[in-house]
Amino acid sequence: MGDVLTKNDLIEKGIALFNEGRYFEAQEAWEAPWLTTTDDGEKRFLQGLVMVAGAFHHYLRRECEGAALLVKKGLPLVRSGIDTHPNLCLSELAAALEDVLDELESRSLRVSPDALPKTAR
Repeated sequence: MGDVLTKNDLIEKGIALFNEGRYFEAQEAWEAPWLTTTDDGEKRFLQGLVMVAGAFHHYLRRECEGAALLVKKGLPLVRSGIDTHPNLCLSELAAALEDVLDELESRSLRVSPDALPKTAR
């Protein structure tokens, strides 16, 4: 029988997957703690991570409009975790998301998958 992962384990797993460019898997890892947490602030933050991972999954499928919409909706939610998750360097992630959002909104596919923002530590 496999080990049961804690909320923090799942968040860390999602970060590793996200940084590897495995956005769909990151989204799935973050969905479990997002759906089960009872803390409203944490729920908002995790929803933001789920949205950003979903956005980049759309982008890899050449769906800029969906990607832009999810980044735009997810960005303030990611920002909501800046004070509660200082180890994740969320200010830097938010700034990088703002930069890439302009490209996504222009329906540009010029951003290389390797240049998509990562969750910094």
